[in-house]
Amino acid sequence: MLNGRILPWVQDDSLDNYPVWSEYGANQRDVFFINNEGFIDTSFSMTPYNPASFEDVQYIKNIILEIKNTSLSIENKLKPELFTLRNNYPNPFNPTTNIAYDLSKNSFVNISIFDIDGNKIRTLLNRFQSEGYKTIIWNGKNDKNVRVAAGMYLYTLYVEDMIQTRKMVMLK
Repeated sequence: MLNGRILPWVQDDSLDNYPVWSEYGANQRDVFFINNEGFIDTSFSMTPYNPASFEDVQYIKNIILEIKNTSLSIENKLKPELFTLRNNYPNPFNPTTNIAYDLSKNSFVNISIFDIDGNKIRTLLNRFQSEGYKTIIWNGKNDKNVRVAAGMYLYTLYVEDMIQTRKMVMLK
């Protein structure tokens, strides 16, 4: 599949320099499922295969549908089930830390940093994002791009009607 599409097979050979032929060493009887990153998810050979035979054509279509459905069910399992704010790493840190979070669906996201007194010192993210596993880096600076003092800080994830907060420690 190329961006969700199945690559068609053709009667041409490697002399035509199609990427699937030259990059993967395929022949006209091979079918490849290519993911969005351009790598092979699954492949199979159709030999022996007679394109004039209704049974052979139906058999290949069923294989393609089975592989496609299996691939889609695997992709669905890789999506987060909940909105989750994860522990930052490293913690304690100096000068930067990674903040990981999971979005179970496309949402407007706000991630902010607060000092221990509850004063907002930095807005890291304030925009719409697609679902998935995400990470953002905080460089230890405030909204004025000045390095903050060593100490404990809170980071908060706001998504829809959910708020999660965690602690982190910046070292000198």
